[in-house]
Amino acid sequence: MGNAISETGSAAVGRVSTRLTERGGRLLLNGTKYYTTGSLYADWIQVSAERENGESVRVLVPADAPGAAQRDDWDGFGQLTTSSGTIEFTDVAVDPADVAVGESGRTLRPAVAQLVLLSCLVGISRSAAADVTRFVRERRRSYSHASAALPKDDPLVQQLVGGLHATNSAVEATLHAAVTPLQRALSAQRAGEVTDEELDRAELAVSQAHVVIAEQVLGAITRSFDVGGASIVGRELALDRHWRNARTLAVHNPVLYKARGIGDWAINGTDPIYRWTPGTVS
Repeated sequence: MGNAISETGSAAVGRVSTRLTERGGRLLLNGTKYYTTGSLYADWIQVSAERENGESVRVLVPADAPGAAQRDDWDGFGQLTTSSGTIEFTDVAVDPADVAVGESGRTLRPAVAQLVLLSCLVGISRSAAADVTRFVRERRRSYSHASAALPKDDPLVQQLVGGLHATNSAVEATLHAAVTPLQRALSAQRAGEVTDEELDRAELAVSQAHVVIAEQVLGAITRSFDVGGASIVGRELALDRHWRNARTLAVHNPVLYKARGIGDWAINGTDPIYRWTPGTVS
């Protein structure tokens, strides 16, 4: 299942320009989407759109539907294999059974989606620490003013590598802590007994984890380059991919707005921010 939610056009904040219209007794989808993560690998694509009356809908479209043209043109400097480019929908026929009214109010959908991104960040952190550890273990070059003849025996290098692994442990624990209230809310929802308090607790747990994990992972990856000299930035090692990938993931749902929303809730009791839509302010 791929997604086609975001747009780069001039639609107002909270709106999309993709339209689902009825013509000649058929439902037709028209519009252009970007950041369509996973779409090239998907069997189905979930598309956000509006009806002619302005109603928000979610539409399921087969990835190979006539009129759905995908372009592998994602130009971000990280997450290069995620297929996050453009899809153009031109008079794509839609089965009425594959149309659902857009959600409103409290929902677990954003928290579940964000948890996937956070899991990827934690995995990147783990991979970066493993690569840097291997680099230090095999490295023979050192410096005249180093604390040991070999980097693997240098207590300063050992301290830095130890900090990377400690950060991994911390962000994994943070991720797991966010899973617990989300799982409780999902279970209660399936039983038809979920409360607003449980939904708020799940959304806030994932939002708080987002702020902490993004900051800690990016900081740890940046520090990891201090274990070596110029050779650590060699293209053959490609260690920059960890920072580029983590940095790209971390800007999905900007951290500063997550932190602000948490602060507003803590200070003023304002409801958590469940959904957000980029757009243009006229």
